[in-house]
Amino acid sequence: QGRAITYKELREAILNGNISPAWLQRWQQDYVRFVSQHLRPLWLVAMQNAAKRLQAGYPGWRFDAMADGVQRWTANRGAAFVTNSTNAQLQGLQAVIHHAANSGMNVDVLARAIRPMVGLTYQQSIANANYMQTLIANGMSQKKAVDKAIRYAARQHRYRGYNIARTELAFAYNQGTLEWARQAQEAGYLGKAVKVWRSARDERTCETCMRLHGMEIPLNEPFPFSTRLSGLDVRLAPPAHPSCRCALDIEEVEPPQLREDARYDIIEEIPKPLTNAAGVPIVIVERDDIRHGPPNGITQTFEAKGGITRNYHGSDGRRVKQISNNDHGYPRKHPFGQKGEHCHDYAWDEDGNPHHGKARELTDQERSENSDIL
Repeated sequence: QGRAITYKELREAILNGNISPAWLQRWQQDYVRFVSQHLRPLWLVAMQNAAKRLQAGYPGWRFDAMADGVQRWTANRGAAFVTNSTNAQLQGLQAVIHHAANSGMNVDVLARAIRPMVGLTYQQSIANANYMQTLIANGMSQKKAVDKAIRYAARQHRYRGYNIARTELAFAYNQGTLEWARQAQEAGYLGKAVKVWRSARDERTCETCMRLHGMEIPLNEPFPFSTRLSGLDVRLAPPAHPSCRCALDIEEVEPPQLREDARYDIIEEIPKPLTNAAGVPIVIVERDDIRHGPPNGITQTFEAKGGITRNYHGSDGRRVKQISNNDHGYPRKHPFGQKGEHCHDYAWDEDGNPHHGKARELTDQERSENSDIL
């Protein structure tokens, strides 16, 4: 953007003491393209990475990166980013132009010094202008002081770039965690849950984040903190400030409740039915319904990383057992077999709530029946 502004335009701005409205329009268009081409794809990757961390314990569940909640968040975050970035840039350049107009320096020299500052924040722009003035006041030539200010501006731009990257990816990662929980609840995989604020708790942790650490609140309630970050629902999850390192955790406090409208979603039935090694038919599904599977049947889902999970259902359609042919990327939690293959048993209480058993070794019979995927 600095290179797109001509020295003639800068000289006019310095002499008039105002920024051209055409600059603002160009800046907004630039930021809109930046969000579309660069930020949005990275936001989605960060959200998916957050979901992968959580869904290891729910192998039949798939996070939908194209869901309405994700689309609403990226649209709202994109609009806030464009507005915030344009305003920050406007305030920064307006401040340095006003500063320059009263400096008494040659307008051509000022235009050369100010051009690299386009894109800096108000604080960065003032710091750079003061740095240049201090150098001149201490006897340095204007040319050399301007050269140093230009190099200083380059370092400031790199810092701002890193700051934006860290903050925006933190927004997306933590929003991905929150959206995963909402989707999992809607699908009946996750029961009543709370979100938990986690901070690094080291010498770099600010007072706000230290105070929030460990706080548990309902998913859709905002955390109690003030922030200079702006945007829709900005307090629903970290970050609390630029370059914040805090993260969101989800903890289930009650198991899922029975949903009468839930149904298992068949996405493929092969003309010649798929069977396991024992000849028992297998139904391929996109998402296995823990409560309403095929009575006395077996469903199969494919995991994001290529693994296979088979869910066994009782006569009432409720899941009674789950067998996976891998360790879901957590070998310490599943130290079984050659590839971490394991089984979870399910028990149902008198209120109709499922209880997920700990991972165990497959029996010889289970290994024989599922040898086609082991």
